Amino acid sequence: MLEQKKPRNGFTLTELLVVILIVGMLATIVIIDFRRGKMRDDLRYSAQQLAASLQEAQNLAMTGRVTGSDVPEGGYGIVLDTVEPSEFKIFADQDNNHIYEAGSDDLVEGETIMLADRVTLIEIEKVADGSNFSHLNITFPLLEHSPFLCQEADCSDQGFDLLLTLEHSTLAETKQVKLYGLTGQVELL
Repeated sequence: MLEQKKPRNGFTLTELLVVILIVGMLATIVIIDFRRGKMRDDLRYSAQQLAASLQEAQNLAMTGRVTGSDVPEGGYGIVLDTVEPSEFKIFADQDNNHIYEAGSDDLVEGETIMLADRVTLIEIEKVADGSNFSHLNITFPLLEHSPFLCQEADCSDQGFDLLLTLEHSTLAETKQVKLYGLTGQVELL
C-alpha cells in the first residue's frame, strides 16, 4: 500500500526569505523618503523663519516699539551674511546709521537666529540689476514700509527688490524669499 503524503502546513525557508527581503526593501524606501521629507521641511521652515523675521522687523518699525529705554532712531533691521550663512540677526538701529554695530545697536530678543541644520543663505541678490551681496543690512526706518539696503557705510539703496536664496546642502534644493523694496511685502517663492 502506498503511503499518502500529508499536506504541508507552513512556508518554506525560501518563501520566508523572499518575504523578509521585500519587507526590508519597502522599509528602506519609506525611511529614505521620510528623511528627504524632513530635509525639505527644514528648508521650508528656514525660509518661513526668514520671511517672518523680515516682517517682524518691519512691524517693529511701523509700531515704533520701545527697545531698552527708548524707540530706536533708525528703526529696525536684519543683518544677513553669506560668510556666516546659517544665522541672521534682528536689530534695533539706535544710532540711525541703518547698519548693525555690536557696540551701539541692540539685538531684538537678544539673540542670533539660527537656520535649520544644513540650511544656509547662499545668495543675496538685488533683482533690478542682478548684483549680489555677501553682507547686507536691511533696515526699516520708523513708520516706513520701504527698507534701506546697506553694505557697510553705503546705504544709498532704497526701493529695490531683493531675492534671498536658501539652500539645503544635502538635498541641493533651494527656496527663495523675495522682499519688495517699495512696499516691504515679503513673499515665499
